[in-house]
Amino acid sequence: MKELLTGYRKFTMALVFLVVAVCLLVFDVVPKEDWMKHAASVMIAFMATNVGEHIINVGKEWLNAKTKK
Repeated sequence: MKELLTGYRKFTMALVFLVVAVCLLVFDVVPKEDWMKHAASVMIAFMATNVGEHIINVGKEWLNAKTKK
């Protein structure tokens, strides 16, 4: 269970944000323009953290392979 929660933490947070943002949009709490701006910002941050995490993992694997030689 811990692996499942750790593996999907960013995805879960992005999904929770999207659900809350859609509810706020449906109930006219936020204007459409602001909603799109914030939803786009969250998606960019989500993708950037995934790219950063993958780059770090590649670097760790490379270092581990280099030190084992």
